[in-house]
Amino acid sequence: MYLGLKIRIYPNSVQKKIIDEHIEGARYVYNYFLKYAKDNKIYDDTIWKKKLYTMMKNDNNDLLNNCDYFLLLTQLDVLKTSYDRFFRGTIKNEPYFKKKGALVSAFKIHNKNDSIKIEDNKIYIKMLGYMKFRNKKDISKNKIYSAIVKKTLDDIYEVSILYENTIAPIEKAYQKVGIDLGVRKFITTSDSNYYL
Repeated sequence: MYLGLKIRIYPNSVQKKIIDEHIEGARYVYNYFLKYAKDNKIYDDTIWKKKLYTMMKNDNNDLLNNCDYFLLLTQLDVLKTSYDRFFRGTIKNEPYFKKKGALVSAFKIHNKNDSIKIEDNKIYIKMLGYMKFRNKKDISKNKIYSAIVKKTLDDIYEVSILYENTIAPIEKAYQKVGIDLGVRKFITTSDSNYYL
């Protein structure tokens, strides 16, 4: 079973710059391929991914060159999912462009090869390094599936973590108990307990 947990992080100035660049890069890629899909009527994410690879390899786009390629691929997965839901009729409206300066700006990271982990009171994200965070729940032993790094308009940075939670099975008790309902004692059980 997967559970979610939102924590506030405290990145340093270099980490803030990296987060801001990746948020902007993710927004740029999402909007670019949304326009590309609308203009060319191409909704195949394999074509999008090839085009993104070519763009990052050939173009001198500082914004894309400073971003992690796999993180940008995640934006194409998000766009593809939105279009799939639209075509199935799950949502009414076609995907819309992401505006700069939205209430919350974010990007998603999948945990591959321990690129996200929690140790002591710090969270490690491969592209950012270790950052302090505030949270009371200990999930350091749980397997982390993904994380969404967010920035609000108030310059508050947060991470929403999706982690696997294993619940230990409860042992079955094969004990039989007889119950007697009475007037003076409401319930009397065969193991000599009673409830008024």
